[in-house]
Amino acid sequence: ATVSVLNWVAHSCRGLTVTMSQFSLCCCADLFEQKVNLEIPFATRPMLPELSQKIREFFDYEMTVVKPPGVQPRGFQINRMQVYNDDLKRWDNLDRPEQLAPGAQLYIFQPNIVDTQADLPQPRQPKHPAAGGAPGMMSQGAMPPQQQFSAPQQHPSAARSQGRRPLGERPHVDQDEKIRIVFGELDSNSKMFLDYGDLERGFKQRGLHFAVNTIGELFHKADLNRDGRIMYDEWVTWAQVYPNTLDAMYYRGRDTGEEAQIRTLIKELQDMNEADRLSAELISDMMKRSQTPGQLGNVVKSLHRYLGPAAQALHAEPARDVRPDMQRALEDLSREAANRERQMPELDSQLRAAQERRHVLEQQEFNLLEQEIRLERQRDAMRAQEAKYAEAENLFNNKANETGSPRRARRVISPSMN
Repeated sequence: ATVSVLNWVAHSCRGLTVTMSQFSLCCCADLFEQKVNLEIPFATRPMLPELSQKIREFFDYEMTVVKPPGVQPRGFQINRMQVYNDDLKRWDNLDRPEQLAPGAQLYIFQPNIVDTQADLPQPRQPKHPAAGGAPGMMSQGAMPPQQQFSAPQQHPSAARSQGRRPLGERPHVDQDEKIRIVFGELDSNSKMFLDYGDLERGFKQRGLHFAVNTIGELFHKADLNRDGRIMYDEWVTWAQVYPNTLDAMYYRGRDTGEEAQIRTLIKELQDMNEADRLSAELISDMMKRSQTPGQLGNVVKSLHRYLGPAAQALHAEPARDVRPDMQRALEDLSREAANRERQMPELDSQLRAAQERRHVLEQQEFNLLEQEIRLERQRDAMRAQEAKYAEAENLFNNKANETGSPRRARRVISPSMN
């Protein structure tokens, strides 16, 4: 469902101080239709598995504290996370630890939870015992210049909704750019000119099925010096006469803003599913090939970068059987992949609807192009009639002067001529 645009208050980790002993992140999520923004501490920049585990632990505890009476308890789950990109002033999907900086603002999306449209609160310390007033937590104050971050102005899903153009809207491109690009696309052999075949092919490739005589008329209008070629300067003049036809030639075959965003989202989901599928296969294979819990433990230690939570548990408890931890990782991967798969049919349906709307608009556009061509045809006829009239009038006036036609009587005769 389309999410309405929110006006988020300036908040964030700007103006927060981070000591050298802590790496803290602002993590915001919806709990019981209220947004909660927690300052979660880490010893160093966390790997993504460690980050996910700690967020789950802290928000799980938070849920037990803020849960309204009579509400069924549930575990906190993560569908995906986004981080605010301070340089580009936008929300990005979080897919690698290098995106994390001290004081960065994260937003956590949960499966099957509709995000409440409300202002983002100021970050606060978690109620979890492990975070209570610990030294190194972020505190109000001046942040060193290299660690200052501006406040994200919008909730990530709201930013996506705002970024989506109205149905079928085409992105703005300067007229000169459209003229240059379409000319280059039609001039596929880089001849530096267009012939009749180039123009005819270009119309057909874009679904502009003009009649043969109309294509000939359009080519004739462009070929100003009648040499059978359309040079670039002639093309520029033609585009000024037929601006709507140029627009159709540029935009047809390109996605509308709506279609491009849906395709991008579909590709993101497919890429994430493919990555999770491969990760699941590797974890499953690793479990099968390890002969003893000890051998499997050594493997987990070597994969600390990718299995941070399991490795941390093993360091704390060297004799620990980590197979349950890895099984949970497999289950998390499967659950998140299933959530994404459930989104795909709806996205496919949205894309089909967008394409149907585009088809209707293109038919209306084609009618407009035919009107534009007919209007220019009438202008040509009017210009031809005006030229004939001017020629006839000039001829008549010359003959009137020569033969003393009554035409002379219409002029004012000066007294000297009497």
